[in-house]
Amino acid sequence: MPLLFSGMSSHPDIFFGATLKMKVEPFHYCVFISDPKPPDGAILMVRLTELSERWEDHCVLSNADYPRLRKPTVPAYRAADCGPAIEFQALVDNRSMDVVPRVSAECLKKIITGARESDEISPKIRNMLPPI
Repeated sequence: MPLLFSGMSSHPDIFFGATLKMKVEPFHYCVFISDPKPPDGAILMVRLTELSERWEDHCVLSNADYPRLRKPTVPAYRAADCGPAIEFQALVDNRSMDVVPRVSAECLKKIITGARESDEISPKIRNMLPPI
């Protein structure tokens, strides 16, 4: 199955490939790397954070991967979040996060591949990763 943006969700801003930006520090970009799963609409999100010794560096993203990035950036796999899409949609609705242009299919594939290779991702989160 090829990696595609499905956009299938009952929550208009929360779907596979959607990208949000936090409106409070540290202003992370957040990328949804799964579709909402029944029965509760659980969806997987990773935050993009500045590259540092704190985070794994095998999936370094740059401005070439996502034009909004200004510094070398990594997905914070250890802090990946899985929750109901309705809760993430509420963050957009109450203006805690902004919808921004989504990452490209190539960038999304790179993030998911990195998650599969990560030693820091939990088994629960790993099981939610889509096929590539």
